[in-house]
Amino acid sequence: MSIIVDVSLPTDDGATCPSNACGTGSATTAGSSQARTFDLYRPSLVHRMAKLFQRQKLGKAVLEFAVSMTTGLLISQLQGLTHLQASAIVLALSLGFTSLWNGMLLHGICPRVASALEYIGMGIILVAFFGLVSLFLLPTLGWACWLCCGLSGLPFFLRLVLPRADEVASSAERLDQGIV
Repeated sequence: MSIIVDVSLPTDDGATCPSNACGTGSATTAGSSQARTFDLYRPSLVHRMAKLFQRQKLGKAVLEFAVSMTTGLLISQLQGLTHLQASAIVLALSLGFTSLWNGMLLHGICPRVASALEYIGMGIILVAFFGLVSLFLLPTLGWACWLCCGLSGLPFFLRLVLPRADEVASSAERLDQGIV
């Protein structure tokens, strides 16, 4: 089942997308007007978690946070951290930064790869942040920091694993109609 839609499609932020960059489907010409055919049951190229990150500009915020945290860590490295601890955290921040940066730049070319890179980068920076914070706590309180890390990562995991309510409803409608 497919529908025909006008070329100028509104995006999530209210702008219009006149090219083939929005959604999935193929461009067709019918007479003098251009139209796009969308397959109603084809999944989006961009993961729903990545769409949330893009709308809230979380990738850029985490990227800015990683740069400032790395700078602060390098300044304070001489004062209290061992070389191995500081190196591990700086390496994790560098990997997270690289992953986020490449993810943001690849959105127009490879949306799925870009979404995965951003997701991985945010996860690495999350672990690096809580790892850094746990180093400055008393050893008996380090578990609390890692608990916070796990609780912060829980929504990411749940959004990946659990289906959204609208997806469950559309699946039920397709089953009722006999469409698999």
